Amino acid sequence: MNTLKGSCETLSDFRKRGLSPIFSSLRPKKEKKKEPKKKPSSSKSIFSTLMLANIEDRMYFDQSGSLDSLSFEEQKKKIRAKLERKKLEKPKIIPDVVISSPEDIQNEEFDDEDEKVDAPKPVSAIVLNVDPFIYEIYEDVLYNILHQLNHDASSNKLGDDYEDENDQPPIESDSAFSYVRDAFGISISKHDESLDRVKAKPAPETNVNQEENDSKANKQSFCLLSPKIKNFEYIEAHCALLQILLKHELETSKIPPFFWSGKFNYLATKVLSIHAEFRFIDEPYTSFARWAAYSEIHRHHPLSLQIFNKLLDNIIDVYKDEFESTALAVPKMSFIPACFGFIGNITTGVPEIEAQNRCSDQLKTKDDEVVKLFWNSTYKLQDAFLDFIHNLHYKADEEESFIKIVVLRNIFEIVKRIDKVFLPRDVDERRFVDLMTKSLTDGTIEHFMRNVNQKILKQTKNNEKRLEELIRVIKFVQEHFKQFVEEFGHVFLSFYDIKFAELLYKVYDSQLAFIIKPIVLEISKTKEGNIDNFANEEEEAVAVQLFKLYRELKKYSDYGMEAYGNYEFETKDYSNWFSAGIDKWCKVSVFSAMSRIEKSIDVDNLKPESKDAKYSSSAIDTIQILYSVKGFWENLQWPDTVKEAEIANHIAGDLCRFATMYFDKFGAKVLNTEAMNNTGIFKVPLELAVAIANFNYISDKMQILIDELTKDKETDRSSIQKFLGNALKYLMDTTYKLLNNTIKKSVPTIKKLMLEGGEEYSAMDDDIADRLMTYIEDMLLTLHDDLPNREFEVAKSILWQDMLAILAELVQSSIGERMSPEFFTNLRRIFTILKQIFKYSEELANDDVLNKKIERIDYLLECYGLNTSRLIHQYYKDRYDMQQQINKTPFNPYGILTVFCHFTDNILRIEILNARNLIPIGPNRKCDSFVKVHIIPDKYFPTCQNFKTKVQQNTHFPLYDEVFEFTLTREQRIMKDAIIYFNIKDKYLIGSNECLAEAFLSFSDIPEFVHKDKMKQIHLTLTRLQSDELESLKAIQHRIQLGDKDAKDFLAKLRSRTLLSPKKLKIPVTQL
Repeated sequence: MNTLKGSCETLSDFRKRGLSPIFSSLRPKKEKKKEPKKKPSSSKSIFSTLMLANIEDRMYFDQSGSLDSLSFEEQKKKIRAKLERKKLEKPKIIPDVVISSPEDIQNEEFDDEDEKVDAPKPVSAIVLNVDPFIYEIYEDVLYNILHQLNHDASSNKLGDDYEDENDQPPIESDSAFSYVRDAFGISISKHDESLDRVKAKPAPETNVNQEENDSKANKQSFCLLSPKIKNFEYIEAHCALLQILLKHELETSKIPPFFWSGKFNYLATKVLSIHAEFRFIDEPYTSFARWAAYSEIHRHHPLSLQIFNKLLDNIIDVYKDEFESTALAVPKMSFIPACFGFIGNITTGVPEIEAQNRCSDQLKTKDDEVVKLFWNSTYKLQDAFLDFIHNLHYKADEEESFIKIVVLRNIFEIVKRIDKVFLPRDVDERRFVDLMTKSLTDGTIEHFMRNVNQKILKQTKNNEKRLEELIRVIKFVQEHFKQFVEEFGHVFLSFYDIKFAELLYKVYDSQLAFIIKPIVLEISKTKEGNIDNFANEEEEAVAVQLFKLYRELKKYSDYGMEAYGNYEFETKDYSNWFSAGIDKWCKVSVFSAMSRIEKSIDVDNLKPESKDAKYSSSAIDTIQILYSVKGFWENLQWPDTVKEAEIANHIAGDLCRFATMYFDKFGAKVLNTEAMNNTGIFKVPLELAVAIANFNYISDKMQILIDELTKDKETDRSSIQKFLGNALKYLMDTTYKLLNNTIKKSVPTIKKLMLEGGEEYSAMDDDIADRLMTYIEDMLLTLHDDLPNREFEVAKSILWQDMLAILAELVQSSIGERMSPEFFTNLRRIFTILKQIFKYSEELANDDVLNKKIERIDYLLECYGLNTSRLIHQYYKDRYDMQQQINKTPFNPYGILTVFCHFTDNILRIEILNARNLIPIGPNRKCDSFVKVHIIPDKYFPTCQNFKTKVQQNTHFPLYDEVFEFTLTREQRIMKDAIIYFNIKDKYLIGSNECLAEAFLSFSDIPEFVHKDKMKQIHLTLTRLQSDELESLKAIQHRIQLGDKDAKDFLAKLRSRTLLSPKKLKIPVTQL
């Protein structure tokens, strides 16, 4: 900050020109001067003292009303008591620092990392420029006092007082000289020498002579202010005297900053009055001198701003009628911009003004020097104002904050008055706003950096502490910004059209980005890792702090975007700084959630939380954990919608993963309980009911969580549903495992009762296996009462599958043990009843595998429970079914037989047309084929004659073209499962004929005759029995082992007409 030369330097210049007869005559001999001891300045608060000063000036600024109810004296007493308390407090002192850049401030180190300096710069001691000819001023003052005393003594009265204090008594010589000596800091010996020299000087001119000389000088003077001024140096001397006396007044009276309101003590008032009178310094020159002196002192020790407002009243009155005068316009144009830092000298380049300055010295009047003195002083006063604005951020209590507002208003009022009256029209008045803005910006940066602990950010390696410090800084900025704008924003806006809050926000924004971005980028760098190995508590703490920092920075950035529009703030891209930290946050959230879920399972007592809620404590804790994870990610509120969708998918996957882990861990805990391993009377354990209730509670909440998470987000719904589906599938698997473990305990009892039911024989079906049915019903009732509907259906399905497994095992073992057909018949009756019990389950009805197993068991029980004749008939039906399966394929490995067949009333008419692609037995053989026709079963068609066609020799495509008719009874006609058996044989001349192939036609496939033209040919696929896999054939073999003659005879016939030899016909064990 530039400093102009003081008034004492002007005195020096004046002395060198030899135009100061007074000072040159009073000049003392050269000797070593002793510096007076500087008295300490008051330590009272600037703002509290200003408040007291304003109260004494009758300024009622207490808007809250806390002081309005008190009298003026009570107000003074109250505030003076507060000032006395503050005086005893030791204020925090900070060194003077010139802020050049944020980097410079960042390089400062704090000795104590917990100490945060937040106090304004202390008011420095008043140090005035010591003029080497100060003795000239001193002796001039002694000279004026001495002759004033002599004049008073001769006239027995005082002259006109400086402060209109005519009623006060005259001063005494000793007290006056002692006061001046102390104020100037002159030793007694020097004082005596100066007093002796002054006494030897002649008396000053009288007022009458002075007035005559003034009238002569006035004829040639361009002075617009006053014709009495002879020398500008008198004004400078008076200004220096004001500074010296005011400095002495402030130090001796211990007057705190902003407290002094312009009132000197009696002696100072008389000394100043005498000096002004003897040197013919009248108004308005005293106002100019006081403005200059007070501005200089205000830089070191702030005074009440009401002084400057009062002085401005006098100065404005002087200029209001003479503003357009050339004598004043030129100095104003020259010095107003300079003092406020606008431009150098606006007269440069103006030919008219430059020519006027070069050609005429008349403009260089004493008034010009006064104006110059005024504007130089105004510049100094402005520096003090800017320093106040610079330090505006420092902390203050409620009363001091209000005082700051009052001071700031007074500053703006003073500046506005100066700009309005003196500033020419062609000068941009917003230039002062630039200076004020720069001062406010620099002060904001300084205050910000002084509240940042650089020692933690730069020297410590503990990332958690570094992040905690950054979080503290952001919170401090948010709180201070809000408070500062609320306190001072309206003051700035009421005087200047500037966006004060936005300006402040931009400064804080750049500073936050400056310190936060590099640290976040450094910490956020992470490596790929396995979550199972992520158990570092320090890393977890760092990730948590990093997330908190993100939240605070987001809050700050969102406020700026909402309040100030689309300005490109430096923190706008804050999310990019944290992108690398997403993986670490994911690991932390997963690891933390899993640990908490495992802990909740460990402490769960497997008992319901209440009568209404059947689930236990771990289910509640787990849902709370899942919601906390969801809230953790939702609070992230990532600004990038694409990235936000990815995060939502990630969260959904994590939530499903946590639920799956809970199902697994809790299910394992329940399985290991004693109740689940009890093999006594069947019942549903309490632990199982609690586990199922927990699973249902979590699965229901999970679906709600997922819906809330993906609402209004562009997420991948298919992948999220896949995550949820996998979790629910695992839930069902775990539930199935628990239920299966419970029901398996009843398997031995069910097997025993089922075996007993098969061995019993009763004519009444309801009496079969009564104990088994009672046991099954009790089990189902228990399951229904203790389980929810969905789990009951699952348990019912498990029980049904277990009974099917028992039946299958029992059938296999019974076949091997050669059980009687009655045993299988009884088992089939039991099986039929069980099917009626379990047939209403939708889950079972839609299970194709289970249904095929049921059909298989039922078929085996039917086969092995049939009598021999029906069993033989079953064999032909099985052959027919096998032929029907081959018909669905395009392959005909043994040829095709074509026939016409229909019913005409009770007459069955069969017309055998031809055969194709007959395959002979053995190599290099020809086919001499014929067809034999039988109706099965023989027992029900005893009167039906067996027919055969003629032999068609030496052809693989024989044309038989023969018709056969069977006369049937009504009972035979309606028998739908009767089979027409076609046996194509190869005629051998020697030995028995050999079967080439077989075909079967069910009565149900034969139509009624309508018209010959409408009858369709029937193509029968020819088959050969080359294996013994038919269950009916196995049952016939099983019947032979029981000694059944009919079965033995049928098997002998079967061997004679098929390709199976007795050695090849081995009945395998039935497998289920």
